[in-house]
Amino acid sequence: EMQVEVDRMVNDLNKRKADILVCHSPLYDALDLTIANQKMGSTILSEALSYKINNGNLPSHFLCGHCHEGNGITMRNGILISNAATTQHILEVV
Repeated sequence: EMQVEVDRMVNDLNKRKADILVCHSPLYDALDLTIANQKMGSTILSEALSYKINNGNLPSHFLCGHCHEGNGITMRNGILISNAATTQHILEVV
């Protein structure tokens, strides 16, 4: 079911650019480590942003949550990634 939704997202993003992409799940290997130090991010979303969306249509920001231990901000392939899961710190996307 998630693959169908991601395929729809990829199709939409290849037709028109979105500046900000908001998803519940983090990308695999990007702010997705659990307290047990295991990666729990979405490989489907990660592959979509890495290989399936035309470079000119990649969002500049990817906002997510879900993985509370992985909260923070990082950059990957020119995309600012913010995991704003519950934390005691305020995270600001600029």
